[in-house]
Amino acid sequence: MIHERGAILALVAIFICSAVGELCGELELFNCPNNNCISDHLVCDGKSDCVDGRDEQEDLCLMIDTKNVKELCSGTRHFSCLGNPCLPIYKVCDDINDCLYGTDERPSVCGRERFVRSPSIDTSGSGNTIPQCDPNPKILQGINDTTAPRGASVTFSCVASISAQSSKSKFIWTTTAKGIASLEGSDNRTACRISSTLVLNNVSTNNSGQYNCTAVTEEGNYTSNGYLQITGEPSCVAPQVTIHPTALSVPYGANAVFSCSVCYIRENISVTWLPPKGTLRATQNGSTFVSSLQLSAVDTSYRGNYSCIAKYANTSVSSTHATLTVVVPPLIIQTMSNQTALEKSDARLVCNASGAGVLAYSWRRLDTTLGTSAAVGTNSSVMTIHGVQLSDAGTYQCTVMDAAGQTAISNRATLQVSSEKPSLDAASPAVGIIAGSVTGAALMVVVVCVILLCLVVLHSRLNTSGPLIKRSDEFKLNSLN
Repeated sequence: MIHERGAILALVAIFICSAVGELCGELELFNCPNNNCISDHLVCDGKSDCVDGRDEQEDLCLMIDTKNVKELCSGTRHFSCLGNPCLPIYKVCDDINDCLYGTDERPSVCGRERFVRSPSIDTSGSGNTIPQCDPNPKILQGINDTTAPRGASVTFSCVASISAQSSKSKFIWTTTAKGIASLEGSDNRTACRISSTLVLNNVSTNNSGQYNCTAVTEEGNYTSNGYLQITGEPSCVAPQVTIHPTALSVPYGANAVFSCSVCYIRENISVTWLPPKGTLRATQNGSTFVSSLQLSAVDTSYRGNYSCIAKYANTSVSSTHATLTVVVPPLIIQTMSNQTALEKSDARLVCNASGAGVLAYSWRRLDTTLGTSAAVGTNSSVMTIHGVQLSDAGTYQCTVMDAAGQTAISNRATLQVSSEKPSLDAASPAVGIIAGSVTGAALMVVVVCVILLCLVVLHSRLNTSGPLIKRSDEFKLNSLN
């Protein structure tokens, strides 16, 4: 019976001791290791009352009863932190994050990594306690934007909380700076957090860009970033267009490419174009973002003004306008006709065309049998061959070119050269041409001329027959007498 009572009393004692740590907060007392509670008046009084001395930690004492605390808070002593400027001291180092970023539970404040209030019974006899880490890992200390002169050394540091089970946690460093293929930081891991340091020596403009530290844990990945700017570069605090697109003049059916450069210190910047045509291409080197707009096989519908617009969050900036001119190729507006010319006369071929700017003309005589050609004539829309020879007969063609190199080719026209003059024979082609060209008015002229000729002849005969009649009458009178 006595032994049973002893066992019961031992269990009660263990339960009371294990509950003391949880009662510290309820009793508004400061929690020391091994389930000890002390009054908040003993915290930062110049004497260590906790076995690990956490009640006299320098970072803890610097944040207690500050000027800001005395002005804002009332009642018992308070701990000042982000997100909770009047945190009661008994809530510091109680394994519960009451401040932004958990500053009330940091090792620099509490003396060492946090421990559970009621350590598990050590069956191995080693006396080790079980650390309780942050169940929600996060970045505790990230990268800040930094400005440095050329040749200086720059150090970035990152700290993240991890769980005790995340034994493979590590930091990965990346950057947008041009010319840097990879980065290697120096990691340091404790039971409940991991830190990493990246050192850049003798920095130059090639080191400018955004730097990212990513904590890779079993619970997930957590990233912080900051921008390194080398003195002498554009600040690029807000997006700014450093190279504007320029005007283009391209032939009809060709390709056109506009480009612009934008300077900005952040990633995830987007650049669009107005009007929204064509295909976009983009590259980024450090703080410079280059965007190009590619237009394929342009026609007259592509004519107009183009500009690039850089956007980041609620910030945007536009470039100046660049005009695209589409040059339409020359157009042959009149078909050349076949010609027939007499030997040693002049032959004339005409090639009428329209187009932009000054047009250049070239003429060629084609050998359809051999498939060759020879340049003839001059740079003119009219080609005249003076004193044509039989050897000038053949097939001719005209090519028109504008200033942009665009061409138009005419139809083929045949020149025939004859060595004989046209004959009046009806069978002659010349007579046929003349007969075919006689109009009704000309025919009337011919008829009138014939009638007049007949009248003249008749009148002449009448004048000749007059004396004969007279002598006949005299003969009849004499007979009667």
